[in-house]
Amino acid sequence: MNVPPNCGPRKSSFAREVRMAARRLQDRHGQFSAAELKKAVDCGDRSRRAVQHVLCDLRRSGAVEVIERGVYRLVEKDSGLLKREVMWRFLRMERSLTPSDLQVAADVSLSYAQEFLAALESLGIVRRHPNDVFHLIKDQLEAPENEAKARKLRDLRTRRRAKLALALKKATIACSEAIRFLEESE
Repeated sequence: MNVPPNCGPRKSSFAREVRMAARRLQDRHGQFSAAELKKAVDCGDRSRRAVQHVLCDLRRSGAVEVIERGVYRLVEKDSGLLKREVMWRFLRMERSLTPSDLQVAADVSLSYAQEFLAALESLGIVRRHPNDVFHLIKDQLEAPENEAKARKLRDLRTRRRAKLALALKKATIACSEAIRFLEESE
């Protein structure tokens, strides 16, 4: 990697400058090209190749995705995992709590806190006591995955893909019939 010594992906302030320029371009156009990004970043005496190196690093880290050759989009981070982690840590700290305690601590909806605790109960990690108090009975460092919810989401995506495929097939047939009708009417 031939990066000038005063810039490049190893220089965090320059990488931050590139990310900010990418954010501005994406806010305006919904995406950005490498050429636009190179123009938007005030390189001064820095090499334009350094911008390309930062862009490459961002792609590798998953912060940027390729839409098509030379066109990119910043990837938004999912904050749902963070909320789950906050709930898990709070549960480990408190040992006994109610869903409303989790709701306040993690700034989540009451139904999400209840769903989280119900999933942990089904895994045998917490025990529900009368008056809706949950007690941690099996402590572990990492929060367990909610396999039932993951399975439900996979099934939902599969059904949506099947619906989309059917709609595309119907649209293709309708277009073919319209073309045939136009050709016959000429």
